[in-house]
Amino acid sequence: MKPGLGRLLVRITVGTIFVEHGTQKLFGWFGGPGPTAAGEHFESLGLRPGRANAILAGSTEVAGGLLLGAGLVTPAAAAGLAGVMISALRTTSWATGIRLGHRARPEIAHSPGTPARPSCTTYSPTVPSIISRITSA
Repeated sequence: MKPGLGRLLVRITVGTIFVEHGTQKLFGWFGGPGPTAAGEHFESLGLRPGRANAILAGSTEVAGGLLLGAGLVTPAAAAGLAGVMISALRTTSWATGIRLGHRARPEIAHSPGTPARPSCTTYSPTVPSIISRITSA
């Protein structure tokens, strides 16, 4: 497998995970709570106004996941996703500490790699590079 293809698959996989997680908050898809229940949860965590924060977090996850998966504006996509995940860590895990063997926290799994993802896309196929190859051929 070519290195670029592997990076493409990682980008698409991680992007899809973020899109799914964001649509849970925004629309209640994939068994998610939807904006009202997510907003109530955000309020319980001290993020006020809860519904507005839930919609903003969900929108950032969907937009960032789509952009990351397509290889478009990856630094901005990664920055937005890192911000959402760091905020999630701050409100859920930092107060109680990270407990291994408890419930796996997606924030912990995603956050460390998110800022580094733009550098992973340097030589991998992206929508602009594919369009450029098609139009120049």
